[in-house]
Amino acid sequence: MIINALAFQVCWLACVIGGTPFALVSVSAFFIWHKGHLKPREMWLLAAVTLFGCLWDTLLLQLGFISLPPAARLYTAQIIPVWLLLLWLAFAMTLWHSLRWCSTRPWLAAVCGAIAAPLSYLAGERLGALQLSAQAPFWIAAGWTVMMTTVALITRRQGTVLYGSNGKDSRDSTGIAAHGEWNE
Repeated sequence: MIINALAFQVCWLACVIGGTPFALVSVSAFFIWHKGHLKPREMWLLAAVTLFGCLWDTLLLQLGFISLPPAARLYTAQIIPVWLLLLWLAFAMTLWHSLRWCSTRPWLAAVCGAIAAPLSYLAGERLGALQLSAQAPFWIAAGWTVMMTTVALITRRQGTVLYGSNGKDSRDSTGIAAHGEWNE
């Protein structure tokens, strides 16, 4: 879990400070390492959270709550840059690992999303990666509250598949869960 958390922090810095070239390298390395630690059915979570994040940040961009430097925009369209998409993927890789303590409790996930997400965007603004409107922190908090609560509810439902009834990872050394499922 510590390596997972540290890898995400490295990816966050690489994405926000280094942009797409550094994001491609850091998030790819994190993903390659992470593949060896996947929980059953986790790939769909990675895809869903990354897609949600891309759609959410694109909506915030379209509505003018966030803006990006001209060099960070793809073509002339108002869509998020590749580094931000990869940052969502890196974040998704923490949900059933270093953020498991948060993502299995809906109320805690909601609070953490509402507080931590706006702070992360504000840090990105201070580093020059984006600009936020005055209303942006409120809308960021609202979106993250919904997303983190949804992830927590899904995680709670999947809990016996992921961790067994005792709350611990139930895979044996072969990667097979105690109840017969493969580590996908």
